[in-house]
Amino acid sequence: MMTKAAGGQEIEELESAAEEGKVKLASSRRKRVAEHKGMFEPANSVCFCEDDECESDTHKNMSDEVAIVTKAKENIIFAMSALSEFQRREMSQAKHNLIHKCSFNGKPCDIDKDFAIISDPTFGNCFTFNHNRSDFKSSLRAGPMYGLRVMLYVNASDYLPTSEAVGVRLTIHDKDEFPFPDTFGYSAPTGYISSFGMRMKKMSRLPAPYGDCMAESAASNYVYKNYTYSTEGCYRTCFQQMIIDRCGCGDPRFPSIGDHPHCQVFNKEHSKFGRYKKKSIIDRLVLTTFTHRNLPGGKYTRAW
Repeated sequence: MMTKAAGGQEIEELESAAEEGKVKLASSRRKRVAEHKGMFEPANSVCFCEDDECESDTHKNMSDEVAIVTKAKENIIFAMSALSEFQRREMSQAKHNLIHKCSFNGKPCDIDKDFAIISDPTFGNCFTFNHNRSDFKSSLRAGPMYGLRVMLYVNASDYLPTSEAVGVRLTIHDKDEFPFPDTFGYSAPTGYISSFGMRMKKMSRLPAPYGDCMAESAASNYVYKNYTYSTEGCYRTCFQQMIIDRCGCGDPRFPSIGDHPHCQVFNKEHSKFGRYKKKSIIDRLVLTTFTHRNLPGGKYTRAW
């Protein structure tokens, strides 16, 4: 789980609500929001349109609360894409603010070295354990005592009004593949001890001439550089290529291709959107089971 940042209009409403006591923001987050406040345009429309008419120029014709929140989240992603990688990381959750304690194989972790930051358009800062491809970490025994154990602090007062739930988002993936928490993630609630069990399943497919599967390093325009080819990454690469071909700019949810910029919310040239895929030769599937139980005594408010 990572907190999300707002566009200009959302920031104004957020600060107003905070002053009235409706939303409580941590002082550090309010400072970060204020520092970047002047860098946004109001995010109340999206660039993707059909038949020269936008799907939703504003929220005024929308009455369903779920649809409004979904559209607001999309607008925030567009607004955030105008910032640099450094600015997006600064506005999201810091590593030590989220991860308070950690152990692996019964030994303490080095939070600074053992967790790498990946910036996700939907969840903000995500932290990857066992990310070093040259350093193989393996648990000595099965069971939760010898796996990765973390105590996380989820500061609900730091959330935006578009946040629909409080908790953490976990993605288990091969270290050579890019993580996709929005598609393949698991959600764990706060106030519980949550456990995830896993086992690896590897599928190998025959390449040409026996099929049309793509080798792991064969995609030249693959948007997730320095990561191996995956079927999900292929879907997103093909979609991004289609958007660039038709709009002249890229979808901010995915890395762009070449020197094409991400689409801007109010750029009409970016709104001209009208309405291909191969499997990876190797798929690594992590089969996961999830259980949780109440914290003892009800005296903790931190998520494990």
